[in-house]
Amino acid sequence: MFDLRRLQAPEMHSRSHALFRQSWQILDPHLVEEGPQLRPFVMLPGLLDEPLVRTPWALLPNVCTHRGSTLVEAPCQQRSLRCPYHGRRFSLAGRCEGAPGFEQLEGFPSGRDHLPEIQVEEWGPLRFASLDPGTLFQDIRAELDPWIGALVERAGQVLLREEDHHISANWSLYVENYLEGLHLPFVHPELSRALSLSEYRYETLKCGTLQIGTASAKQACLQLPKGHPLEGQRIGALYVWLWPNTMINVYPWGLSINRVEPRAADEMVVRYHTWVLDHISSRQDLSSVSQTEAEDQQIVRRVQAGMRSSLVGPGTLHPEHEAGVVAFRRRLAEALRPGSVE
Repeated sequence: MFDLRRLQAPEMHSRSHALFRQSWQILDPHLVEEGPQLRPFVMLPGLLDEPLVRTPWALLPNVCTHRGSTLVEAPCQQRSLRCPYHGRRFSLAGRCEGAPGFEQLEGFPSGRDHLPEIQVEEWGPLRFASLDPGTLFQDIRAELDPWIGALVERAGQVLLREEDHHISANWSLYVENYLEGLHLPFVHPELSRALSLSEYRYETLKCGTLQIGTASAKQACLQLPKGHPLEGQRIGALYVWLWPNTMINVYPWGLSINRVEPRAADEMVVRYHTWVLDHISSRQDLSSVSQTEAEDQQIVRRVQAGMRSSLVGPGTLHPEHEAGVVAFRRRLAEALRPGSVE
């Protein structure tokens, strides 16, 4: 079994670059707002430091194809992208439209002079992008749509919360904590009362895992669409982990997203975004979610401290309750194997 203490080595953090490059990442909501503004950013700071720019028409590299200068330094409104180094100009769709001094050059511009467009996929209020997709997004949707597709599509358009939390721990520990419900009665007493833990279930998917939380008698439950695999059951929440670092949580009041960003071998940032159906009635629900997140962060810090032990190694995992953890470690070991390409 893969020992997560291996991820504490700086070289392992660097090796993670490839698996994240090929994954689908949720874009921050402000990057996909409608309007003419150009918005520069990097996908995952400290790991995927790829300079990108979001235009009203496309997601593009924020680097000139001539000599490599960045094009946009701060959010701005422009009708085109112009390189500050030699004046090369691009349309907001990435096409090279001119370059001073190149007017008479035969064959210019060629395909390599245009900015390549980065694929962006829409799903309800969410936008996903990948620098080098290892999986078709349609294949991910095909797996998830029967479970949460309609629920995500009808999720509230009100973005009520956007928070970043810095945690001094390796990103994989946060993922593992998310992937099992065995810890719920010990770490999350309030959440444990809201769910019927004896009916807590798991589904292993190609793109990640699904956890099914049955609502206790007095709790609100999801309004599942006709034909849903769980139709007729009192489901309080559906928790989806999307390989390698994205959590999609569906509740009766809306949608909550956790995106785990590795910053170093023992540092991460967890970005929380929450869309709600009714921002007035959901404030109490959001308070409960915030409490659960704080409890998760605290236990992850304690596990990170335990990673320093030289006397205790990986123990036995439960084949049912921790099936998601087992699958994650196997997939992580394969992705980080020297020479492997996920």
